[in-house]
Amino acid sequence: PIDSALYYAKSKELYKSTDGGFNWSVFWQGEIIDGFMINELGWMYISERYKNILISKDNANSFSHLPVGINLTYGIAYLFYSDKHGGIYFMTSSGPYSIVHFGNNKLTYIEEGWTDLPLGVTMDGDLVYKSGNCISLFEYSTRQSRQLSCPGFVRDQFAKNVVTK
Repeated sequence: PIDSALYYAKSKELYKSTDGGFNWSVFWQGEIIDGFMINELGWMYISERYKNILISKDNANSFSHLPVGINLTYGIAYLFYSDKHGGIYFMTSSGPYSIVHFGNNKLTYIEEGWTDLPLGVTMDGDLVYKSGNCISLFEYSTRQSRQLSCPGFVRDQFAKNVVTK
């Protein structure tokens, strides 16, 4: 949905407000929602706990299973970020905790570890992420990661966001 609506996930329902948050209605119902995202193309992604990642490319009128190649029967997908090219970055707990990229029908494992977290995306669609006690960059164009820096404030930090310009 490319509009000015606000969305909020709670348990098995996704709510939508079209008046700046004054009134809310149930927009979608299903399994427990572990994450959702709307990318710059207006595509909506919803992660259903222990099931699937769903995608809608028609303003959320219909959803279909996104075949990412990960069995989510015993895991979840969360912390979604758009790669700005029609693909997604996300965290999964299926198997080892991992940061992955799915785009052009291909799954790429970026980093494994439960303390390694996606932090943000650059204007070019590169993923900035926490890797151990460092900040790293996964370059969309090369599909390669490189370490940016290891500032002291990153040590022992968990889910923090960065803003890129």
